[in-house]
Amino acid sequence: MRNAKYNYLYISPEAKREMENWSLEMQPKITLYQFADYVNGFSGVRPTEQRLGQWAFNLLCDSYPEIANKIRGSIVDPFHNDKRIITFLCCLLNEFVQPEKENESN
Repeated sequence: MRNAKYNYLYISPEAKREMENWSLEMQPKITLYQFADYVNGFSGVRPTEQRLGQWAFNLLCDSYPEIANKIRGSIVDPFHNDKRIITFLCCLLNEFVQPEKENESN
């Protein structure tokens, strides 16, 4: 049986410690397809006045404000630090994307 979370993605130890304090039961969830649509938004034109981290976070705010509010100011928030983008995306997959249910007939 497959793990319920995407634990093969790397998240720094500092980010893991911070996320342990988040209430997992209360977190908003999105589907993998919604996450793919969000990531697909990166193919759009980024405003020249925004760094990549700002843009990534602003796209999340526009699409999923509840999730953005959970991440805002945390160690995975890429708004002020572009080096956090990979950890930010991994965090979204690990903590906020609902895994698809496995086909019961297999």
